[in-house]
Amino acid sequence: MDDIRVGLIFRAIRRSKGLSQATVGSRAGVSQQLISRLERGRIADLTVRRVRSIGAVLEVEMPFGPRWRGPELQRLLDADHAILVGLVVSLLRELGWTVLVEWSFNHFGERGSVDVVAWHPTFRTLLVVEVKTRIVDLQDLLSTHDRKVRIAARLLAEEQGWRPSHMGRVVVLPNDSTTHDTVRRHRAVLDAVLPTRTVAVKSWLGAPERDLAGLWFVRPTTPPGKSTRHTVVRRGDRA
Repeated sequence: MDDIRVGLIFRAIRRSKGLSQATVGSRAGVSQQLISRLERGRIADLTVRRVRSIGAVLEVEMPFGPRWRGPELQRLLDADHAILVGLVVSLLRELGWTVLVEWSFNHFGERGSVDVVAWHPTFRTLLVVEVKTRIVDLQDLLSTHDRKVRIAARLLAEEQGWRPSHMGRVVVLPNDSTTHDTVRRHRAVLDAVLPTRTVAVKSWLGAPERDLAGLWFVRPTTPPGKSTRHTVVRRGDRA
């Protein structure tokens, strides 16, 4: 999407809300002149932080969509995702968890797959792991993960006989500066929904004797002699 069109969208939404440029600027903590520049498509004059501040006032999301060599970019992202999954699976198995990778479901019209589900027989704990190479839409990530936790707890009790006394819900992210910056921007929400962080998450994995919800930062490097390929478990239609 070109800069002029972005500006037109911001102007149209502002007008639909009955707001002046000065009002939006005041709420976003920027000048009216800056709002005018944005609406005229002069995005290069603004910082990313300011554009997002203005967008927040108007309920406009501004995710970046970098493009690079067509499908090659997706292959790179898929490779990083596979590495993160492999590292998580290896550690879980070392700690005595039974692991299913890419467990998929189709339950009364609700379809999807879970990157990793794991069961600890000693503590009767079910763990649902979502692996992300980046956070694009936080609300979608959290709502989708919550739905998968709910469905996994229900279906795996029937399929595997896993009736948990405790539940773990963990989002795995790459341990890099870009991800940490994103997490800092959404700190209030993430601290409320996924309050536990890496060190405490890894400690819990060794003795999961309570419920847990948290973020686990993993450096995406392939350990020597380890493969990122694992068994894929899918299920039939339950509708």
